[in-house]
Amino acid sequence: MARFPSYNKKDFKITSNFLARDTDSSDVVRVPGQSIIDNIDQGQPFQDLETQVNLRVLKLDSMANFAGFVGVEENQQVSLKGWHPASDVGGGVFYWDGSQAKSNHNGGTIVSPTVPWTTTTADFLNAVGETDSGGAGCWVRVDIGYLSTEMFGGGVGVADNSPSWSKLLSTNPGHAHFPNVGSYVFLSSSDHDSDIKITATEGAIIDCTNAGYTGGYWTKFNGALSQIEDLGSNVAKGDRTLTFASAPSLSPGDVFIIFNPTISSWSAYRTVYFAGEFCEVVSVTGSTVVVAGELYDSYNTGDVDVYRIDSISVDVSGITVNGDLSTSLIDMEFCRDSFLRGIKSNHKNNSCIKLQRSYNCYVLESAIHNEGDGGDDYGISISNCQAITVSGGNIYSRRHATATGGDSQVGAVTCRNIRFVDLTLSNDINSGTHCADFHGNTEDGKYVNCEIYGGATWQGKNNGYINCRIGNVLAGPCILTAEVVGGDLYAIDCRFHSAIDPFSTGRGLIDIGGNSSSLRAETVDDITFRVKGGNIYGRNFSGPTSLLIMRNKGSNNKVNIELTDLEVDVDLYGQVVFTALDSGTADSDFIIVDKLKSRGGPASAILALHSASAYLSFPHRMQKQSGQEQLTTSIAASSVTGAPVVYKWVYPRNPNIAMSRTNRGYAGNRIGTAYASPANTTGLTPAVATDDGVNFSVATTIDVNWLATIDET
Repeated sequence: MARFPSYNKKDFKITSNFLARDTDSSDVVRVPGQSIIDNIDQGQPFQDLETQVNLRVLKLDSMANFAGFVGVEENQQVSLKGWHPASDVGGGVFYWDGSQAKSNHNGGTIVSPTVPWTTTTADFLNAVGETDSGGAGCWVRVDIGYLSTEMFGGGVGVADNSPSWSKLLSTNPGHAHFPNVGSYVFLSSSDHDSDIKITATEGAIIDCTNAGYTGGYWTKFNGALSQIEDLGSNVAKGDRTLTFASAPSLSPGDVFIIFNPTISSWSAYRTVYFAGEFCEVVSVTGSTVVVAGELYDSYNTGDVDVYRIDSISVDVSGITVNGDLSTSLIDMEFCRDSFLRGIKSNHKNNSCIKLQRSYNCYVLESAIHNEGDGGDDYGISISNCQAITVSGGNIYSRRHATATGGDSQVGAVTCRNIRFVDLTLSNDINSGTHCADFHGNTEDGKYVNCEIYGGATWQGKNNGYINCRIGNVLAGPCILTAEVVGGDLYAIDCRFHSAIDPFSTGRGLIDIGGNSSSLRAETVDDITFRVKGGNIYGRNFSGPTSLLIMRNKGSNNKVNIELTDLEVDVDLYGQVVFTALDSGTADSDFIIVDKLKSRGGPASAILALHSASAYLSFPHRMQKQSGQEQLTTSIAASSVTGAPVVYKWVYPRNPNIAMSRTNRGYAGNRIGTAYASPANTTGLTPAVATDDGVNFSVATTIDVNWLATIDET
């Protein structure tokens, strides 16, 4: 340590690398490469000069100047211009903390003076060469409300931000921010396991496109899963009170998973479709737990394990993240109450955003484009999650813009309560598959108010579409089916558009097994396919085309069909519904084709055509059709026959016919009774006859009304 000469018999100390100047002398001590710190208050008593100098905020050029620089008083402050030499980013104010363990050095928020400076960023961050690892005394960054990679040696123009980002995350920051416009280049993945908020300046780009990138994501946000006490008794679908074998390791507000580890325990379509669900705790009393919602399924105690989610909360907004080689970019697992807002992403692999085994998370106002690499190319993929909402934005991916599914990990339960709302979705039509996806391990999912270019799917159980515009896949259908488990698969108030004839590949516009095996032995629950409201627009179709095909290839459960309240604007087609039984058992509670409104199209089309009559005998409700014809009686005959009527819609079997007449009570002195003969599936001929076979006494014009329908439901 250097000492100034005595003033008023009072020495003051200052680190030899730093400087001060007294009021009467030009003697200084300088930090190499630094500007002189002057501005010592003039006219102050010399005995105060030591305090002034020691508490003065000294200026440092870069992190290199911390090496060997020891503070002289607690809370002494220094101002760092930039992290790297000759840089003005990553700086800030630091204070001396003499009790701070040097082992806490991270090169960004805590700096040990006994860590040698090196231009290898990762070495400095990781305290390579620390000479006093068991000691204390560090410089600590003053909190400004967030941390940035610049504070750890990263930033725009840096060759690799990965070491800086990983070290930043290891400090468990509350808020991480990307403050500068330009590309933050990353060469490898990072992981994070605590609550975090991440923001970015408009124009900041997280760039993971380097050909040398390693790792499966940009950042994976991980909570944890802890196995807890078993259930003490069986629980039933709809229950909200569960009894454990002993007081469970749960508190109000916790979320736990009931998980059946037996392969295919939820559905035999795939071995990784496990039974189970998420439950949110309302109260715990002894071994009794009340949960927030009703159970989706029933569970036997010997079949299941129970796990508590030790989740983290992630809030990411306004970032742009681009990739090329990594499987995903933003990967979230065991997250809860989390938000991804305004994410922009361009990618060339599996998923831009991936959510796994997470609960109550939101992806809002995204702009995503995934060119894909020819594999499972998704924009957003949701695996084994519950209570997830994706709302607003534009998402493109080569295969599925949005998808649900799962894997084989512990806790990989059925996807439930998944909502896709107010989205514009599109895919590469040449992929040959649908754009908006559900996989077979999904229940209670829906798309609402979405524009879907590239087709949709019915899979799983109790999933569907509300007020969506749905375009066609390459082969022509607007809805494909696969892995149908059961329940109610629906499209309510949707608009279907196709300019490609689906019959060219043996399919229907809504295709249920026409060219696939979507209904088979794995369909274990009764199923209703429901299309209600909206309209169908089709061009370039052909005479054999069906608007809906249902081909059973092995299911023994009831298959119900409802198409109602639809406006049909299709140039040519043969039937509204076509059914067939290839294997399994034909059974149904109802087949409904009703309240159709036709704009042009064929002169007549079959309402329901049942191959080999397999589904013909079950209860039907078919379109009501009616008309009126004027018939004039003759005194030379006891009956009069009108012109044959050809139905706009052809019935699957003879309909019920109701005949009536207006304008007349008696026709002269005879009662004229209206009837139809002949009457069949394609039309009828109206007629009027006297009730006793005696000729009419006068020639009288009678309005004869007819009504045809099948209504057995």
